[in-house]
Amino acid sequence: MSISIALTRIPAGVIVVDASGETLGKVIGAQPDHLIIEHGHFFPDDFEIPREAVVSADGSSVLLNLTIEEVAKHHWPRNGTPG
Repeated sequence: MSISIALTRIPAGVIVVDASGETLGKVIGAQPDHLIIEHGHFFPDDFEIPREAVVSADGSSVLLNLTIEEVAKHHWPRNGTPG
């Protein structure tokens, strides 16, 4: 499912929530086809979430259609190519 707003309008720092309501991380960058997410506090790991995984977004959060386990299984690296 694709959202109607431009991903590039999502500001850095917005919290990303998975399909089960768990906080996944925060947005640190946005491109037209994906978001760059920082996951973790002490040892952060950056990864990309494709546009198709974003269900909704507002000024305070981004909701995904995947759980954290599904995101980890896909493990999209930061170069835009699914792993």
